[in-house]
Amino acid sequence: MKTTFALLAATAATAQAGMCCCDLYLLNVYLGSNGYDCTAGDYSDYSTRDCKGTPTYGWSYDCATDDAGAHTEANCADQTLMFANSGQRCAWNSAATTALGATAAAAAVIAYTL
Repeated sequence: MKTTFALLAATAATAQAGMCCCDLYLLNVYLGSNGYDCTAGDYSDYSTRDCKGTPTYGWSYDCATDDAGAHTEANCADQTLMFANSGQRCAWNSAATTALGATAAAAAVIAYTL
């Protein structure tokens, strides 16, 4: 029972872990990506699709308060705006943090049960 509660608590803590990634296009030509990282608390520019790789530039960003929470997991896809194959496509990307979140959850469970 104690282990179950610890696992649920650790999983809930990592639910927001991830990034709202917006790929930018002009006439269907990829220009770059903007990543709003809710875990690290930063906004970064990427030269690769889906905000993969090393960011080219970044600064502080708070997903809960900046832009009234527009780039949180719940609202990320709503930021997609395309017209005539130009604009931005936004999607929640948790791939970069999934392994870290699972490791943290497992560590929390082990620490709690010991």
